[in-house]
Amino acid sequence: MVFGLGGLLDVATDAGIPRASTDFGETLHVWGAGEGPYMERPFFGPSTRRDSIGAVVDLVLNPVGHLTSGKDATAVLVTKVLSRLGDRARYSDSVDSVLYDSADSYAQARLLYLQNRRFELGQTGGADSDSGDGFIDPYEDPYAQ
Repeated sequence: MVFGLGGLLDVATDAGIPRASTDFGETLHVWGAGEGPYMERPFFGPSTRRDSIGAVVDLVLNPVGHLTSGKDATAVLVTKVLSRLGDRARYSDSVDSVLYDSADSYAQARLLYLQNRRFELGQTGGADSDSGDGFIDPYEDPYAQ
């Protein structure tokens, strides 16, 4: 049930409903869409097909994009870019460890991303959710039939 006035009033907090940050990729997961292949998107980072489609939907449905134009739109874009650069600086030790200290940085990055995303979505198992032990073999091809 939705309360408030077009998102302008926050009555959910007063009603004791906790705030939950989500994205359309999570919605697609709940609707039963498979995650699809893992991919590295230039300038956007790792993702799966489902989460990439979700990111496009999030971008199109973001009301800030429709309400801003000219200098305001440029300011929003610059803020997003600086935020991404800040993320890279904040996690530079971890990123450098994956890139330079692992035998196969692509496989390691894929493993870390998929495990983290599956955890965010509430999947407790690995690539085979029925196993229940949560172990993902880093050398197993998750897309092999």
